[in-house]
Amino acid sequence: MNKFEKKILTLFLSLFIMISIQNNSVNAENTFAQVVEGFDWGPCVTKMIIHLDSQITVGSEEGILDNTAFSVLTTMKGYVMNDDEQPIEVNIEQVRTVEKAYTSDEKGNYIKETTNYITLELLCNPKIGNPFTYNLKTLVNEWSDPYTSVITLTKDVTSGTTTLTSTDFSVNIQPTKNFNILIDDVFTINKTHTVDKTLTYGYYHCTNTTNKGLLIWIHGMGEGGTDNKIVLYGNRVTALADTKIQTDLKNNCDILVVQTPTFWLDLDKKGKEIYFPEIYTETFKSLVDKYVSENNIAEDRIYIGGCSMGGFMTMNMLLNYPYYFAAAYFAAEAYTDEYISDEQIQSIKNIPMWFIHSENDETVNISLHTNATYKRLQDAGATDLHYSHYDKVVDTSRKYDVDGAQYEYDGHWSWVYLFNDECKDGDETVFTWIVKQTNPNFVNESNASNASNDSNASNDSNDSEKTINVDDSESSLWFNKISTLFSLFIFILIF
Repeated sequence: MNKFEKKILTLFLSLFIMISIQNNSVNAENTFAQVVEGFDWGPCVTKMIIHLDSQITVGSEEGILDNTAFSVLTTMKGYVMNDDEQPIEVNIEQVRTVEKAYTSDEKGNYIKETTNYITLELLCNPKIGNPFTYNLKTLVNEWSDPYTSVITLTKDVTSGTTTLTSTDFSVNIQPTKNFNILIDDVFTINKTHTVDKTLTYGYYHCTNTTNKGLLIWIHGMGEGGTDNKIVLYGNRVTALADTKIQTDLKNNCDILVVQTPTFWLDLDKKGKEIYFPEIYTETFKSLVDKYVSENNIAEDRIYIGGCSMGGFMTMNMLLNYPYYFAAAYFAAEAYTDEYISDEQIQSIKNIPMWFIHSENDETVNISLHTNATYKRLQDAGATDLHYSHYDKVVDTSRKYDVDGAQYEYDGHWSWVYLFNDECKDGDETVFTWIVKQTNPNFVNESNASNASNDSNASNDSNDSEKTINVDDSESSLWFNKISTLFSLFIFILIF
């Protein structure tokens, strides 16, 4: 190669470096976070936040991107029954529909400025987007593992002076972080309390702290474990901290969510209930006592409630401590009435109660549970007794209509009406009613041990997720300038 050819080669090399540095195309950094929100049927991934390898600019389109250009395919764990009627794990693929795409901050909030993030808003409905898997082997909900998404572009997307190229854009990985709406920065979660057993709990502090009450929620069969997010999203318990219900509660009730590591009652292999109510009773009562004493709770304003097995535990606590609670609420409660004696009915008849159940519940027989107990309380002379009775459980928002008909949930899910604040008796909802109740006969009947061990739970995998880092754009800009000047210097020196 002669001297002239070397100069030409050096010239092209320098130009290539300068063009590469000034190129405004960007690619995905192969990481994304996701936003999880609670719905009637459980959680749903509502947004995916993609971290780009360099910044995307904003032009006349104001950061609104072509949502039809993005393709999202999610793979998650599921279960099917084999020929021997045994559950086996399978991978399930879901195609997610992208409804909106835009420039955003690292938490998925829309912004109209240069950024390293774009957010995809996804279609959610009862059939798609749930990151939970119901484990048919353990009979509890769990975060799906794997839960991976392949995000690609079907065509180039332009924003300002930046182009996302379909040939180079690809994200295929587990999410690096979950942003949990109405949990992060709202609930304190995964604390533990131990007497003879250990329970995991979380709580929400109300804003009005004068003579405040305590509203306890007890989960059903599918939410046992040690991760409070399973409880809070499994039945949309996050609604208790949202504006609508907090307004009904006059922002004057702390929320306490208690989680068992197993079940509140045990089942035999055929699914028949076997009652061991003393397994968690003492630890549960000790936990409530501790929370009341440490958080300035009015002792005459302690309210307890739950769904299904949580309804069983609610009734169990009333029967064991009939002078402790100011009111109780139940959704599809699972305490079989035949196990409640006439003497016990007499002991709890003066506790204000609100029952909720759907006639077509095929999990908890309404006749053997709610209907029977409600009638016995009526006959015993209960004076503050309410019953929200439904024929079936439907989506009242009409967002998920099928051929013009309301979407119908499982008949067991009567708590859907509770968390939508739709259970009414006249002008009262469950929560406007319950906040007015006081217990003039309060007696702390606890004989639980004072020995306890409270700490942060250490087995919550989603709290140890990697944090997304924001690129230092100023440093990148100076690097580009220096590299460009260096290339020009080489070119001048040679010629």
